[in-house]
Amino acid sequence: MISFCAIALLSSGVLYYSIGMENESETEPVSKSKKIKRVLTENEREKNMILQELKDLKKTYDEIILENKTMSFELIQERDKVIKLMTDLVASKGDQIAIDKYRDQVKSLQEKLAMVTVENVELKEQNVSIKRQNANIKEQRDITEVVLNESQKKNEGLKRDLQNTVEKFSKLEVSGTSIVTYRLKSSGDLIVTDKANKVGGINISFVIAKNEIAKPIDKTYYIQVMNSENLILGDDDMRTHQYKSLTYSMASNVRYENKMVRVSENIMGKNFAKGTYYVNIYDGENLVDESSFVLK
Repeated sequence: MISFCAIALLSSGVLYYSIGMENESETEPVSKSKKIKRVLTENEREKNMILQELKDLKKTYDEIILENKTMSFELIQERDKVIKLMTDLVASKGDQIAIDKYRDQVKSLQEKLAMVTVENVELKEQNVSIKRQNANIKEQRDITEVVLNESQKKNEGLKRDLQNTVEKFSKLEVSGTSIVTYRLKSSGDLIVTDKANKVGGINISFVIAKNEIAKPIDKTYYIQVMNSENLILGDDDMRTHQYKSLTYSMASNVRYENKMVRVSENIMGKNFAKGTYYVNIYDGENLVDESSFVLK
């Protein structure tokens, strides 16, 4: 009886162990499969997170490159590293070793971006400072230019005034025009007369006043003698000046050297008509003195 019971217990134990082992062998593959699936899902999620971080890095580099022309070459190189890493990450199997490697590389790129961002901010501040300095320089230059222009205009005005003053006071003054009509005797003596039928010559004289400011110069004065019928006596030459033509009786060439000069000229003729005669002295086209005389 005892032996039968022992055999029964032993058999039931063996049966229970066999069933337990069978159940354990059935549940173990299921649990391991879930674990592997969970790990793969976690790796995929981590891979996507890293990929998004890389996309954010690329976007940031794109923005900085647009803003910064000075560092553009270096920035483009760093952005290309990000793009290459994105390509490699997408093509990778996404196992834990690869994930850890890419995570380290992303961290390195993020640290580099932080440095670049600081440099970019510093460059922006420098650019703002340079622009401010340039604006100040331009403002100072504009102010200086205005002052110089005003000073130049003032100097030109003073120079013009001085030139006008010098020109005004250096002009040669002609005055004291006098006329003597005469007849010339065979002996050579001159007899003053105002008888028209006896006059053989007209002496015209005038004075150029002393002027110490005026420069020594060779001058030409034009003498015009006109009768009451507006006929010009003498050679009846014509001289064209800038604005008008002048018909004159004769020209008188004078050398002026800062001293008073008396100019004397003679117009010879005969058969003068009775009446009033007008004498005009011209400096170029400008009338500088005039007088008249009467023949009876």
